[in-house]
Amino acid sequence: MTTEPIGADRYLCPDFPVTRCALRDGRMLTIRPLGVRDGDAEVAFLRALFPAPSRNRLLGLPIYLDASMAPDLLDADGVSRVVLGGFVGDRLCGVAQYGVDGPDRTCCEIATVVDAAFHGSGLAEALLEQLIHLAKARGLHHLYALELAEDHEAARLLHWFGFKSSPVPGDATLLRFCRPADPGT
Repeated sequence: MTTEPIGADRYLCPDFPVTRCALRDGRMLTIRPLGVRDGDAEVAFLRALFPAPSRNRLLGLPIYLDASMAPDLLDADGVSRVVLGGFVGDRLCGVAQYGVDGPDRTCCEIATVVDAAFHGSGLAEALLEQLIHLAKARGLHHLYALELAEDHEAARLLHWFGFKSSPVPGDATLLRFCRPADPGT
C-alpha cells in the first residue's frame, strides 16, 4: 500500500493521504475522502447497488436517488463524519464511513458497502482498514456496526477485524458488532 499527501484545498480530510493498493486480482485501488463534488459518483454507485425502489425504502434510502441528494449523502465534515471512497480508475466501487456517536464523542458507527462485482477482491478490507486507522487517529476509541443477521459476509469481515457480535435487543434481524479502535485499549 502506498500513500501520498493531499492538499487541504482538494478534500475534506487534508490529513488523510490518498491511499493506493493492489486488489487481489491486480487492479489498482485508490482510497480517498469523498465530498459533495463526488455526488454524481455516489448516486451512480447507490443506484447500481439498490436499483429497486422498494429495497431503497427498506434500507432507509430515498425511494428514488438523484444528484440533488448528494449534499445529504456526502454531508461529512472530515472529523465527526467521514466518508471514504474506493475507486478503480474513475469508478466508485466501495464506500466506508463513520459517524461519531455517544455523549463522550469517542464512539462511532461505521458502515462499509462494496459493489458486488468487487466482493472477494480485498476492496472491503482495504476500506475498513483505512477507516479504522482514521477513526483511531481522530481519538475515537470504540467502533460499532449494525448489520443484518443474515449478512454472513459482513460478519466474517468484521470478525476478521476484531469486532465481537451481539444481538440487538428487540430486533432479531440485526446484529451489533463492537470493538475498540485500538484492540489494546
